[in-house]
Amino acid sequence: DKDFFSSNNYKLALSWDNYGKILLARQEGKADLLMESFSDDVPEYTLGGDIDSAAVDSLYYREGASSLRFNVVASVGYSTISRVLPEGIDLDSYWRQGSLFLHIYLPVAVDNLGIRYGSSTSDYYEATGITTDITGADLRVGWNLIKVPMSSVTEVGSPDFTDVDYYRIIINHAG
Repeated sequence: DKDFFSSNNYKLALSWDNYGKILLARQEGKADLLMESFSDDVPEYTLGGDIDSAAVDSLYYREGASSLRFNVVASVGYSTISRVLPEGIDLDSYWRQGSLFLHIYLPVAVDNLGIRYGSSTSDYYEATGITTDITGADLRVGWNLIKVPMSSVTEVGSPDFTDVDYYRIIINHAG
């Protein structure tokens, strides 16, 4: 649930769910950007590490009507999910100002997460060693909302922030 407020140059929303109440603020003229709505075309995703298969899951999801569910065989200690979008997204006006949010369901405990996004597999921004959710609590079994401030990412190669079309989620777990 959300309650919305407007005040001069800012729009405010009060949201609450499993994380408690969260105040969301947005400066006038800056829009929310949904980088990618889930694609139920499973072959569009590249699976790696300990993931042996994936499927659309219409039972467990946070937005839209489904999510990507995958099986982990736990042999090398990490799992990856990557996707190249059909068209790049211009994130230039959000650079060093916004945050990336990710809902992820963890059926078992993990060591940490990593997120990459950029213009290719060799030119990207990366956040590694993510061990807490948006509230600062340790990652837990079940749904976790992850927040990655764009000001805290590491640049690898020469990513083009005006043409972001690649992302990868890395899940580090016991092998």
